Amino acid sequence: MTSHRIALHPLRIAIALPLLATPAVHAADAARGGQIAVECQACHGPDGNSPSPLFPRLAGQHAEYLVIAMQSYRDGRRTDPIMRAAIQNVQEGDLADLAEWFATQKPATGTQAGTADRSAALAAAGQSVGPVGTAPASTGVLASAPTSGCPDPKASPTRDRDGDGVADADDAAPRDRDEFAKDADGDGFHEICTAGQLQAIRTLGTAPGSRTALTLDQRMARNYEIVADLDLAGISNWQPIGDCGPEQSCMKAGDKYGFAGQVEGHGHAVRGLRIDRPEAGGVGLFGVVKKTGVITNIRVIDARVRAGNGAGALVGANFGTVSNAEAIGSDVYAKAAVGALVGGSAGTVIRGRATGKVGGEAALGGVIGDMRGVVTDSWADVAVSGTKGAGGLVGLNTFGRVLNSYATGPVSAVDNAGGLVGMNTDAVVENSYATGAVSGTGTNTGGLVGFNSLSKVRGSYATGAVTGKAAAGSLVGRNAGEVSQSSAAGPVNGAAGLLVGDGSAGAVVP
Repeated sequence: MTSHRIALHPLRIAIALPLLATPAVHAADAARGGQIAVECQACHGPDGNSPSPLFPRLAGQHAEYLVIAMQSYRDGRRTDPIMRAAIQNVQEGDLADLAEWFATQKPATGTQAGTADRSAALAAAGQSVGPVGTAPASTGVLASAPTSGCPDPKASPTRDRDGDGVADADDAAPRDRDEFAKDADGDGFHEICTAGQLQAIRTLGTAPGSRTALTLDQRMARNYEIVADLDLAGISNWQPIGDCGPEQSCMKAGDKYGFAGQVEGHGHAVRGLRIDRPEAGGVGLFGVVKKTGVITNIRVIDARVRAGNGAGALVGANFGTVSNAEAIGSDVYAKAAVGALVGGSAGTVIRGRATGKVGGEAALGGVIGDMRGVVTDSWADVAVSGTKGAGGLVGLNTFGRVLNSYATGPVSAVDNAGGLVGMNTDAVVENSYATGAVSGTGTNTGGLVGFNSLSKVRGSYATGAVTGKAAAGSLVGRNAGEVSQSSAAGPVNGAAGLLVGDGSAGAVVP
């Protein structure tokens, strides 16, 4: 097959529903729809009132309209890539139940995220962000955020008048041990102005001899906005906001101990993150983000992270939504589930961007290490190296969707190394590409995907050189799934090579 260029279109945010395969019913059942809709909370809130202007409100919509809209995404009449991938196997009864439940919910009063200006500005930002391939930039989204709620810049960096464990220079309420931040403009977002104030979300009242009545759960459920660039150089070993619980295992704890609110970064940079927690799981600026959590418009620059499992510069384990976020110059290393931006993700990553390097043993990716969700309109220029499951964008993609994305960095591993995805299992890669060199010393080395297992690769291509042993291909190393409308132009072991190294258990169709 000849190489070709794929047009990558900007994402148009729409309803983000999970992939469901529950039995159909004949009559709409709102109660059942409510049970299914729990999986929709990350984008649309617990009752259909979205916590973010990035996603539309569904509460109070006409049920018939919602069914038609979801059918349109499923059938391709509407072209939003997340919805088309997520809704394609949903049964009619599930659509009716979901629609009925959302229709019975009461719409919240006022505009999303507090003000019409905020909603309009974010909507405009979503439209103005360039297509995949646009260089990262500080967008300055909502850069006019208030600073009147910030701590006194002349306050002491060592004195703590209220005894809450936060220095006055980082405390917007230095005489109130039960508060450390303010919502100066009443929009529902507490202003974060200093590195110490951001850290206080996790550490308020935890220092020896300090106390506060503002609980960790309360702090983790709030909405915050970052109103200035933050330098973390003064914090030697950052305590991640959210974690994997006492056993340091998100496999057991899920998102129970995660951040549940929303953070609006306004395009500001967080520089100099340093974390050295080699036995911990869920490690990053935000260790764990819950299904309801939203992190948007934020830049992490020059981060160095060392962890046990689930490590990323921005988020260690993401169950919610990360949007318009970047990690520049990241250096992240852990045993498994390691990404320059996000370590493990069962949620959604939209317009994620990363540069730097990632290392470890298994499930290593330029943007996401281990994924069971969706990543779209994202790119990475990251050097990825490890033992198995290494990809320029995603290391291990299980039941996930990689859409409209690309990677340019070099990838090396023993087994299952791919320019875009290391191992793709029960998953989809669509309208994406990779250009970086890929090398593997064991088996399954591909310019785009190392091992495509019971998965689909559609409308995608690779141009990087491939060096491998068993099952090395210019597009896919080993294919046990389906490859369609895709091509590759890179050499394999220095010569023109097969599109698929070993395709005996799969199919390649035009």
